Amino acid sequence: MALTLTEALLTTELRQYIGDGTDTFADRKLHRACITGLARLGRRRAWSFLRDTYPVNAVPDYYDPTATAAVNISSTAVTLSGGLPSDVVGNFIEFNGQRRWYEITVRGGATSCTLRTAYGNTDATNLTVATWRILYPTIDLPANFKSLRKVIDDGRNSELEIVESDVMADEHASYAGVGSPNYCSVRAKRNDPNIMQLWLYPAPDLQETYTILYNRVPGWYDSSTVATAAFSLEPTTTAYYCDWPLHLKDLLLASCKVSLIAEGAKGLHEGAVLSEYNELVRAAESDDERQPEHEWLGRIKRPASETWQIGT
Repeated sequence: MALTLTEALLTTELRQYIGDGTDTFADRKLHRACITGLARLGRRRAWSFLRDTYPVNAVPDYYDPTATAAVNISSTAVTLSGGLPSDVVGNFIEFNGQRRWYEITVRGGATSCTLRTAYGNTDATNLTVATWRILYPTIDLPANFKSLRKVIDDGRNSELEIVESDVMADEHASYAGVGSPNYCSVRAKRNDPNIMQLWLYPAPDLQETYTILYNRVPGWYDSSTVATAAFSLEPTTTAYYCDWPLHLKDLLLASCKVSLIAEGAKGLHEGAVLSEYNELVRAAESDDERQPEHEWLGRIKRPASETWQIGT
């Protein structure tokens, strides 16, 4: 989908609306109005044009039969041989095939790591020469991820069941294992809560391919090319593009005008602004309800003749 609007375009039209042809109106207020205007509409509903897909490859478990680990009861410190992979933080380790996972919070080089919870087993015995396995049940989601709709296992041509994150945590803590995942959930990444992750159960044992159907949070991009653009909730320069259809520009501008009132802009008729906004949002929601959808791909069907151009 084309990125069709820029912050520069929105601020120019807002400046004209308030009768300020120069830069005397504080630019920071216009900047904030663009951000909050977009956010207001994003909270309103999961718009059909903000649905997207994200293909990913699961990472299979790592196991070296010659590698060993040592860890004491009630300790979070682990000493290893065999060489710990570099991407273990936020993923899990299993000892002696005990079917219980421990999340790794710190990688202390190739031969040590720290666990989130202390090690324990039914025999209350320390491990001195244990086998170990690294499991990768988590997959980073795109920066513009808002909410999960579906997860398709491409190889099996089936959907994974979506469960609550606390249910997933209980599964991982009590019934660990590897195989083809049947369940999934979403959680914040442990070492970077700004990143959301897909959480799979059981942990993959093969490099399977998944198609994630999700709702995007409306935001800003530093390029009109979605595939290579960096995403942000706030534009840092006026060169940023807004992921919003051009034919709904009036709706976005109306939402920005509501924000201008909150910013204390003078000369705006609050009742007229709110009436315009409510009328436009009702019409847009009605149109959006009628949008046909490819459920499998999460894409909106559009006439071949319809194209969107980048605003200038």
